[in-house]
This record gives sequence, C-alpha cells and structure tokens, in this order.
Amino acid sequence: MSTQNYVSRDAVVERLRSHALWLEGQAEGKRADFSDLNLFGINLGDADLRGATLASANLHGASLVGADLTGADLTGADLTGANLSGSLLGQANLTRSVISAADFSGSDLRMARLTRAVSESGDGLPPAVFANAQMQRSRLDRAALPGAVLENADMTGALVEDTDLRGADLRCAVLRSTDFSRAKLDNSNMMGSTAAGADFTDATLTNVQVEGAQMIGARLAGAITNGTNLSTAVLSPPSDPVSIEVQRMLVGHDRWVATGGERGERAELDGVDLTNFDLRRLNLSGARLRGVILRQALLTETLLVLADLQGADLTRASLTGANLSGADLTGADLSGADLSHAILKPASIVSAGGEQTGAEQRTSLRRATLENSVLVGTDTTQADVSGAAQLETALRAPAAGVGD
Repeated sequence: MSTQNYVSRDAVVERLRSHALWLEGQAEGKRADFSDLNLFGINLGDADLRGATLASANLHGASLVGADLTGADLTGADLTGANLSGSLLGQANLTRSVISAADFSGSDLRMARLTRAVSESGDGLPPAVFANAQMQRSRLDRAALPGAVLENADMTGALVEDTDLRGADLRCAVLRSTDFSRAKLDNSNMMGSTAAGADFTDATLTNVQVEGAQMIGARLAGAITNGTNLSTAVLSPPSDPVSIEVQRMLVGHDRWVATGGERGERAELDGVDLTNFDLRRLNLSGARLRGVILRQALLTETLLVLADLQGADLTRASLTGANLSGADLTGADLSGADLSHAILKPASIVSAGGEQTGAEQRTSLRRATLENSVLVGTDTTQADVSGAAQLETALRAPAAGVGD
C-alpha cells in the first residue's frame, strides 16, 4: 500500500467520532470509510466499527483486539498478522481478504463471510488462528486456509465447500451440519470434534486424524479417505440395550401418532440420555421428554409438536427446521443449539377422540437458556419467551444495515 493513502491518527479519531454519531442516528454523523487506506500497525482495540467500510484497507499488523466490527465491510482487506482476538465480526464481509498469521482467537464470526479468504504466504508466515471462535453459519467457501487453527471453534452450519483446509487443526471443533463438500482436509486433525450431520461429499480426507470424532449422520459419499481410520470415529449411535429399547419406543411412538393413539404407545423418555442420537425427521409429536439429555443430538426437521421437553438438555443440538409448534421447552437448556428455520407457532389442541377443541398451545421457551443459540430464519414472536436467558446473544438473520 503506497504512502499516498496514509491517514493520520488524528484523522482516524475524527472519523471514529463521526461514526459514533452516525450509529446514534445523528444527522451530523457519517459512516466511517477507511477503504483503500494504509492503516499499517494501527491500534483500534475496542473501537466501535459496526457497519464501517474498510474494503481493501491495509491493516497489516493492526490491533483490533475486542473491536466491534459487526456488519463491517472488510472485502479484500490485508489483515496479515493482525490481532482480532475477542473481536465481534458477526455478519462482517471478509471476502477475498488476506488473513495470513491473523489471530481471530475467541472472536465472534457468526454469519461472517470469508469466501475466497487467503491465508497462504510465501514468506513463511504462520496460518490464521480461529481457536475458540464462534463461527456458526459463517461462509468459508473457496477459501485457502491451509494449516488454519480452528481448535474448539464452533462452525455449526457453516459453508466450507471447495475450501483448502489441508493440515488444519480442528481438534474438538463443533462441526454440526457443516458443509465440507469438495473441501481439502488432507492431513488435518479432527480428533474429538463433533461433526454430526456434516457433509463431506466428494471431500478429500487423506490421512486425517479422527479419533473420538462424533460423526453420526455424516455424509461421506465420494469422499477420499485413504490413510484415514474411520473406525476410530463414532459413526453410529451406541447399540447397547438401553439404546435398543429407546429405538423400540420411538417406533411405537410413531405408530401411536399415525393411528391417533389406537396402536403403539406414547414415548416417555424422561431423563434418558440421548446424547449424540440421530433423531432426524422422526415424528416425536406429543412425546414426553422431560429432562431428557439431547446434547449434540440431531433433530433436523424432527416433528416435536406439543412435545413435553421441560428441563431438557439440548446443548448444541441441531434443531434446524424442526417443528416445535406448541412444544413445552420451559427451563430447557438450548445453549449453542441450532434452531435455524425452526417452527415455533401455536399448535391446535385436539380431544382424545381426535376432534378440534378450538384451543391452542403456544411454544414455551419460558426460563429457557438460549446463550449463543442460532435462530436464523426463526420467528419467536408467537412463542412465550418470558424469562428466557441470554436470548439477546442468539444469532439471527442480518439486520437491514447498521444505522440505516
């Protein structure tokens, strides 16, 4: 970046002041625009840059620790060696950015776009670091991120297709329903990760370490797995006597629902441990599931109409597209759960004879914990969310624009 695009510290401070007024809706305020500027090594720690424009800016070696860049435009920015640890980058656009040696540790990158981002360098710089980052529903498609450190990162529902992650560190990462189609994951480390429902279609997984990885329901069609010992991963639910009995009860419940209670019997699984179970697209409407443990379970498009889930542990469960109409989730723990496009409408109550009573039951999320849950495309306005904890931390669809 040439010195002609250099901006003084005083000018930066003035733009930040004007930007703060813009965020408040003041007429004299103006959105901060640092496009194409040389901000080499600048310290913007804890700065409020929501919705700011930094496209093609030179932020090489900059400190953005704890900065709020929610919805910011960083398209094509040079973030080589920048420190963004603990920053807020939700819904930010980092398309085609250069992130070699950048540190995103502990950052919030939920729904951020890193399409075609590059972490390659001929100068021997270390890879980008995303350890412990929140990256739910983010886009990393067609990015070049060899050796990236994603240990303990939460990439639930992220799009990572056609991405180069060769040699990446994905230990203990949360990869539920992540799309790795055609991605290059050769020589990566996925030990202890949670990849339930992940899509590895046509991906290359040569010599990948998968010991202890939870890969229940993962799609591996066309994947190249030479040198990868998939037998060390968990590819299916346990087949112990308890799980077999659970499966029997689920079949009986489906029959009970289909016949209006004439056959089969209602499932009563209060307190049962169904951690990592694959319950996708099952009909569990009306089931009694009080206190059930469904940590990291797959409940994609599952019917849970009028189900009793009071006090259930649904930590990091995948409930994408699930029908929770009229379900009772009072006191449930939905921390980190993916509720994208879930249905939370009131449900009609029918009599024992199957006749409409005219009454409805709202979905109850009273006193539920929703810390870092994903509610993209989910309407909670008809649900009872009184006393729900951490609802404000849930990831929702992008706003029309900060300050617009």
